[in-house]
Amino acid sequence: MNMYSIGDVYTDAIKIPVEGRRFDQSFINQHDIYNDPSQLVAIHLTDTFPDSGVIKPTFTYIPNFFRDTVHFSLNGPVNAHDCGDWTKNRYAILVPFDRLLESNRVLSLGGDDTYLLGDVQLPEGSQIIAGSIVDIPKDAIGSKIGNAEIYLDNFNLPTQWKEYDRQGEVIKGLPPLQAAVYKNVVRQGYWPYQPLASNDGDNMGTVRQKIGIDRIPHIFHWTHALELSTDALMHFWLTGDPNLVIQTVDKIAPNEYKEYLVRRFNEVSRKFSPIDAEKSIIDFWLSAYFLARGSHKLEAPINDPRRIRKYLEDATKPFEIEGEELGSRRDIRQVHPEAVDFLTERMTVALSHGNLELHERTISYNDIEMYAASKSEIVQLSHKLTERLYKAEQPLAMVA
Repeated sequence: MNMYSIGDVYTDAIKIPVEGRRFDQSFINQHDIYNDPSQLVAIHLTDTFPDSGVIKPTFTYIPNFFRDTVHFSLNGPVNAHDCGDWTKNRYAILVPFDRLLESNRVLSLGGDDTYLLGDVQLPEGSQIIAGSIVDIPKDAIGSKIGNAEIYLDNFNLPTQWKEYDRQGEVIKGLPPLQAAVYKNVVRQGYWPYQPLASNDGDNMGTVRQKIGIDRIPHIFHWTHALELSTDALMHFWLTGDPNLVIQTVDKIAPNEYKEYLVRRFNEVSRKFSPIDAEKSIIDFWLSAYFLARGSHKLEAPINDPRRIRKYLEDATKPFEIEGEELGSRRDIRQVHPEAVDFLTERMTVALSHGNLELHERTISYNDIEMYAASKSEIVQLSHKLTERLYKAEQPLAMVA
């Protein structure tokens, strides 16, 4: 593929954002059908720099959340949806998709979500694009990381603008990070694409048929069922007994992956001390509790221990999930019953203060209840609460 052929065609239409010029997105999705893996570039948006040129799954950093997959979109940045917003990340990592296939660990191919099992060693031709010079590690400037080249872009350029119609103010254009990703996709010679589940029917179908990999939404995949089984990991970190984790892997994972997943669990469990794992558990469940908001149906303040306990007790009840790769129904529960007392006490103490400071903003629990705090703010707040809880010289006052 000619590296700049498509870039030359779209030079005028792209209007690469310089000095605040508008970003014209009319060129996206001009190419309807992708016929070969070599026409695809995989894009991973993240805040974590890939040390040694390796993208690590979430399970590497959060030992009570068995998410051992790495996720990409194809030929364009993933759009925000209910599970996340990736328009403010620090890094965009672009990887030739045909090189990813050589790992033989691609589980699903979709324009909006292509995912692999385990670590991803970036192959030749990969690019790590940082949105600011301060986000490039000092020892990485001017050098390669593993097989990947490092590039600098500007994820803060004003690539959006306001227009007005009868309904009022309308924001036009792409967010700066998305504009930068499309610019680099085109510069590499790939046809740009808007990764949405709704427009993924025929565009990637020929490639899927050619390489023999289907598109399975992650929520229906066995790896997602493994993620939901957080009670098994919680049981291990509270008791030291690994048998429930091993039984869960045996129940959920296909035979060809069971040995790898047990080995992966042993590898991660050796990295973390019990206190670090305990902090991770509190952090994880504070975020989940905040994001659930009023779904547990108990009229009480968000920091009331009765409401916290009710939420956790609901999470101990097994529920059934069923998906294309799951075969029969699997009973899943997220909190192990023995952890309810422990989590209730720790979370209540952590929530004993009414207002939380985040950067220059003070956020109240009412902000969380009324959806006035974003998901990213909630994650940051949960982390801050956990850090404060475990740094306190004296236990914080319990809520009456």
